[in-house]
Amino acid sequence: MPEPPVPVRRAAFAWWGATACWFLGSLLGRLLGGHATPALGTSGAGDRDALLAATLSAPVAVLAFVIAAGLWAAVVYGVYDGVGWTRVVLAIVGAVGVFDLVLQLFAVVASSAHGPGDLVRGLAFLLALGLSLTGYVLMFRTEAGPYFAGHKAR
Repeated sequence: MPEPPVPVRRAAFAWWGATACWFLGSLLGRLLGGHATPALGTSGAGDRDALLAATLSAPVAVLAFVIAAGLWAAVVYGVYDGVGWTRVVLAIVGAVGVFDLVLQLFAVVASSAHGPGDLVRGLAFLLALGLSLTGYVLMFRTEAGPYFAGHKAR
């Protein structure tokens, strides 16, 4: 396997970093009692997260976070490896993920209860948003195109 070009390598590391920030922000926000914890109450945009927190026990939520992060990291590895279809999949799913990060950041800001979990979650999601956008830009640089064109589906 040829070494990925610099933009592809940096894009993959940015996406992996965003995945780690999302995972840690989701996990620590829940464990530290952010607005997604029913005991603190919700307002406005945080209702969806409160519903999830109320219906999923902590171990199940952690398992769901691990599975989601693992699947995301696997798709990013496909981009790193030069598999062309993974770049398209990551572009589509990444757009949905970025949109969801923006919604969750608004939910954290709009929440009436601001605890340590909210602060950790908000900062981690803000960092994840920046890394995701960086990964997006780097993944579609002109120098990256030939790397994906030379690798067909594996």
